[in-house]
Amino acid sequence: MPYLLDASALLNIIISRGQKALDVVRGHFVLDLTSYEAGNTLWRLSVLQNKLTIEAVDSTLGVLTKLMEQTKEMNVRNMDLVSIMNVARNERTTFYDSAYIAAAKDRKLTLVTDDGRLSKAASKYVEVRGSSEL
Repeated sequence: MPYLLDASALLNIIISRGQKALDVVRGHFVLDLTSYEAGNTLWRLSVLQNKLTIEAVDSTLGVLTKLMEQTKEMNVRNMDLVSIMNVARNERTTFYDSAYIAAAKDRKLTLVTDDGRLSKAASKYVEVRGSSEL
């Protein structure tokens, strides 16, 4: 079954597998907002929390760029925004997180996330896995 990978899973796959991450994600799905979310996480870890060096961030972004080229990108603007908002309201999750749930449900994809809160909410709608299960 094809997967929809969120930013948390994608970053953890990069961190744990490096260049071998390409083999894991090839042919699976991401949302168009995934690279923004991943970039924001790296920015936060580097600039605000001082947990990553500039070199580590740049290296991770290099792998992320290659990964994004190997995945199938789903565009949120082609989705039913009302359905996303309904999930957000019902589950009290962000619109971002709800977009992953709605997209996985609509396309009958397994959602891969390492975000515990998202995983719990999404499990009511779709099959959910963590990145370590791939």
